Amino acid sequence: MYNIKSLLQDHQFVDGRAEMEKAGPKPHEVFVEHTMSYSGQAVKFRIVDSVQDFTEADWEALVCVFTQGAAWQFRNWMWKTPEEVFHNCLGFYPKYQDERPKDTVNSWAVSLLNIERSKRHMDRATVVGLWNSLEQYMARNKPDLLS
Repeated sequence: MYNIKSLLQDHQFVDGRAEMEKAGPKPHEVFVEHTMSYSGQAVKFRIVDSVQDFTEADWEALVCVFTQGAAWQFRNWMWKTPEEVFHNCLGFYPKYQDERPKDTVNSWAVSLLNIERSKRHMDRATVVGLWNSLEQYMARNKPDLLS
């Protein structure tokens, strides 16, 4: 949560640990604005650390999940298994380019979000690819959220 806004809005990866030391308590939610490439429409995205207090409307508005590759991450979710989660929303597994993904994510319908360790100029291309995937997913599966 510490570095999600810089990644998604500023297209720059910053180390979460370094941000944690500067930022203090972890935010429970962050808002990011993104301009959709096909329409020019600005859309505000709510990023949360927990689904504990989700309402039915929150579940209906869920479009994307970032996973650490641990099944426990999905306890107390509306869907009971990670496979069900990623059947109902887009999934990303962020990792460094030179790391192997955890074995657990191989059976989950998630896209690898490969981040270069030291080539910050590559961050923009990585994040643009993420947004392109998310826009396509929303247009196909959640078009009502775009109106």
